[in-house]
Amino acid sequence: MRLLALSVLFAGCAPEATIEIIKPPFLVDSYPGNGSLLPNDQVSPLLLSFSKAISNAASANAHITLEALNESGDASGVVALNACSGDAAGLVLECAINGNLDFATRYRITLGTGLSFVSGEQLLKAHQRWFQTLPE
Repeated sequence: MRLLALSVLFAGCAPEATIEIIKPPFLVDSYPGNGSLLPNDQVSPLLLSFSKAISNAASANAHITLEALNESGDASGVVALNACSGDAAGLVLECAINGNLDFATRYRITLGTGLSFVSGEQLLKAHQRWFQTLPE
């Protein structure tokens, strides 16, 4: 009887616990896809898909870098991006490349941790993707 009384007492006193798991924002996919090989005139615009809505698409290009890479894989130049725009839901970012890309060149896209989301969060770590343009 005493065990039953203790069981009822503890069961009645403890509130139901809930655990909320908050997933940080991350890059879901990109165009060009990671490791893609494309004609240089089919690369723009860059399309970046995220798990959460971007807060200010127009200023997002301040946190996105497009670099040409040399044969050693080191950055040999930065390619300018125009202002980015977002879709209605804010999940897809579209960034036009300002100018033409070189033929037969590897490029790296880096998304910096300053990229902000509507939730008030930022990327926890930089995300990188690469692609290569075809020869002439």
